[in-house]
Amino acid sequence: MTALTDRERHMMRHALGLTNRKVGYRNKYIAGPSAAEVWRNLVARGLAHEQSRVDDSDELPMFSVRLAGVVAVLRDGERMDREEADYVMRLERFLSEPRAIEVAA
Repeated sequence: MTALTDRERHMMRHALGLTNRKVGYRNKYIAGPSAAEVWRNLVARGLAHEQSRVDDSDELPMFSVRLAGVVAVLRDGERMDREEADYVMRLERFLSEPRAIEVAA
């Protein structure tokens, strides 16, 4: 795996709420145009996931950090809170499950 740049590491830590805390309490990053390019590179490397937006009011893309990304950015003594750790594990299971694709007629 390619090493993370300082910017990538900072953005992923920000998404996890680890900029000023020892316990990550969230997992989302709403990205502007320049940040979206960085995040899509992280997605291509398996470190992040681009999420579908529920609301149509804001067209900025939203990203979350995958398990490999969490492991890559956690420092000694840091951890994710239970709810966010569970979310990361559910996301990994969801992304690894084969899905049938329905084709519209």
